[in-house]
Amino acid sequence: MNSNLKEFLIALSEINTIEIEVVNTDRVRVFSSGVYKERIGEISDECLYEKVISGKKTILIESPKNNKECKTCFNNRCLKKIILATPLIYKEQVLGAISIFSFSFSKRDEILEKITLYTDILEKISRQITDSFFIENYSELYHEIFLKMKKAVFILNENGQVIDYNRSANSYFSMFKELRGKKVIINFKEDNNYVLSIGNVSLEVKAEIKSFENKRSFIIFKKSNKFVFEDNFDQLLIGKSKAILELNRKIKMVSNSKIPVMIKGEVGSDEEIIGKLIHNLSERRNKKYVSINCRDEDEEHLEEKIFGNDFNKNLKIGLLENLDGGTLFIEEIECMPIHIQKKLLYYLRTSMIIPENSEKQIISDVRIIVSTRIDLLEKVRQNKFIENLFYAIDSVKIEMPGLKYRKDDMDEIVEYLIEKHSKIQNKKIDGINEKAKKLLIESEWKGNWKELDNALKVIVELTPDDNEIGIENIPERIKELHITKDMKFRKIRKIAEVEKEEIIAALSQFGTDTDAKQIVAKKLGIGVATLYRKIEKYQIDKKSLI
Repeated sequence: MNSNLKEFLIALSEINTIEIEVVNTDRVRVFSSGVYKERIGEISDECLYEKVISGKKTILIESPKNNKECKTCFNNRCLKKIILATPLIYKEQVLGAISIFSFSFSKRDEILEKITLYTDILEKISRQITDSFFIENYSELYHEIFLKMKKAVFILNENGQVIDYNRSANSYFSMFKELRGKKVIINFKEDNNYVLSIGNVSLEVKAEIKSFENKRSFIIFKKSNKFVFEDNFDQLLIGKSKAILELNRKIKMVSNSKIPVMIKGEVGSDEEIIGKLIHNLSERRNKKYVSINCRDEDEEHLEEKIFGNDFNKNLKIGLLENLDGGTLFIEEIECMPIHIQKKLLYYLRTSMIIPENSEKQIISDVRIIVSTRIDLLEKVRQNKFIENLFYAIDSVKIEMPGLKYRKDDMDEIVEYLIEKHSKIQNKKIDGINEKAKKLLIESEWKGNWKELDNALKVIVELTPDDNEIGIENIPERIKELHITKDMKFRKIRKIAEVEKEEIIAALSQFGTDTDAKQIVAKKLGIGVATLYRKIEKYQIDKKSLI
């Protein structure tokens, strides 16, 4: 059987979760996509084929063993719940039969509800199979049936580029005018969960990925979760301000070095982007890159994740071993416990890993990049950070400039973020007027990139399709938080209103987890218990945050 035909039938079977079988006039299996695929070449015991071939007509058995067509069948072990078969006829000569069937009651109900559609599909496939063995009209059948399916499907070539896709798949990535030729990066998570990335847009999906002999792959979407629009080098670091040009120069200078790098930035600066960029520009770009946040892990798990564990000779491989040749980004290194700092210092000096509960040493080559938002030297003075480790990671320091140092870039940044959120929300926004843009540019964004990013997400949501963003689309709290006005004409507000806005602003900048709330309480000059009471009093939830 033609390889294109086999590929198509397998894909059709997988997408629709049905079994497909083709037999010749002697009931010998020529093709099977499911449970009988290992029995191609054997005679099928399905008695229906004789009636389909001799009668030259399509037959449906909606309840095997109970239908009249099954009375002459001796197969008492038949487990099929439904079978639909049609003859293969070429120039009035019967060549065999093709059938679809299922062992599932739920699938039987679905087929019966759409019996006209399934019959039409099966008869079209039959005609195309018998028409020069599917070669002449493959494209016609392909576009007629495959591309009209409701399940979203991508077809990729051996380089991971989109060859074709149906309308359902296009709806997932509708922010792109054309998907053909786009590179799809597939990252496996677990249990058929994947992250599919096209450019800087990622979609979490539950899917099946099937590869074929011609090195093509089919991605069959089962369920989509959420979009992630990843900021990358060209976007987060757009602009030509002095601060950005200096940052770019430093990044290029250190990218191919093996020396550890420390990245420091203000709240909301997204230092990890710099870590990713250094990795992508280095000779390690084809190796793994992983980030870990010391504040998010307890001591035991942090040590095990980085160095591994050999408890009872059951070795769990740590990141430093798993990433050999790649890059490890350690975020908020100031939260790393002293005993783990010692092991990291030993690794930086020797390239040797000692897994927890083990005496053996493992050699590994991993580039270490760290980030912090505090003065680590002060931690050293307080004996909370090892001095030698500080000097080991502080030899190359890169500072991510806050937005207050990037006024010359703000015009481009605002335009980019509007485009970004328009694509994510599938909205058509007709730009932003000068008055609204001036307000955003001249505002003080203490939460830097992340705060501005969240603000423009809200603004795009509030702007109707095909409209220009104006002052009226910017929430009042954003105006009042960020724009400086003449005190003489300033609107006077109630103390409670101001207090609520300040709490929202602080939570937007620092986060909402337990540690973040301690920082927020300190910044506001109140106790943590008081902060919790006020959050409850003002009914502040995540939807309230900028």
